[in-house]
Amino acid sequence: MAEKDPSGYARLPFLKESALEMIRCRVCHVKYKDLNHRHLARHGLTPAEYKTEFKVRTTKSLETRLKITLRNKANWKLPQYRRHMTTKIKSARAADRKKYSRMRKDLWNDPIYLKKMQTFQKSEKRRKRVSHQMKEQWKNPKNRAKAQKAIQALWNNPLSKANILRKRFSDPNVKRKIGLARKKAFRDPKQKTKWYKARWGKRSL
Repeated sequence: MAEKDPSGYARLPFLKESALEMIRCRVCHVKYKDLNHRHLARHGLTPAEYKTEFKVRTTKSLETRLKITLRNKANWKLPQYRRHMTTKIKSARAADRKKYSRMRKDLWNDPIYLKKMQTFQKSEKRRKRVSHQMKEQWKNPKNRAKAQKAIQALWNNPLSKANILRKRFSDPNVKRKIGLARKKAFRDPKQKTKWYKARWGKRSL
């Protein structure tokens, strides 16, 4: 049984367990197998606050962590437990998605952040970084096949194709390049004759 010292904290008698089987509380300096929330509440701390204040990664001993791991592996073989945990994980992920979605909306509503991001998106640094990332992804055959499949699916859809072309031809630089290419091609008599035949049938110059 644990004994109490004059300070009011429970003091354990001399134990022969190794450091792997016990973990010492940094507040009362008493060894336990698990520093649970009830014990930390006596010091006015939560597990998260305790980890932050004393810069520790866990509040459980190695033996306790191994027991929990083995128990979870055994439970995972049970269909009912697996269904329960899957539902729990999905609900937690959905809550996280909603949380981050709200955070992103709040950020984009901030005019200072919006101006900063607009400046960054137009910067040369971002263009080079995106270009490098796209080149690295394109080297992977799986990513290349996936991208080509997605582009082909978009191009096969008439509405998507019309939107892409409308967006493309609304760019003044693209219009200028097409105009220059047409003028250059029209100087060639063969191209000129071909264009007239395609437009007016058998009529030609």
